[in-house]
Amino acid sequence: MSDFQPVESSNLESAAYDADNESIIVRFKNGTAYRYPNCSEQLWKDFQTQFDGKKGRSAGKFLNSQLRPRAYEKLDDWK
Repeated sequence: MSDFQPVESSNLESAAYDADNESIIVRFKNGTAYRYPNCSEQLWKDFQTQFDGKKGRSAGKFLNSQLRPRAYEKLDDWK
């Protein structure tokens, strides 16, 4: 699994890609974390382009439009 990368967001803390399981893991500032399985490496790269939050980019909007419609599992609190 890749290291967690910080995300500029009011709600998201960080995210990582697990290539072995083709999953994106997202950590929220409120202490929850979710795993989104069946995510391609390209989807992960597209998500990463939104992490800086500059020039209209938004990791939160990407999460809501591209990841939330997918199946997911809540992980134990990570804090």
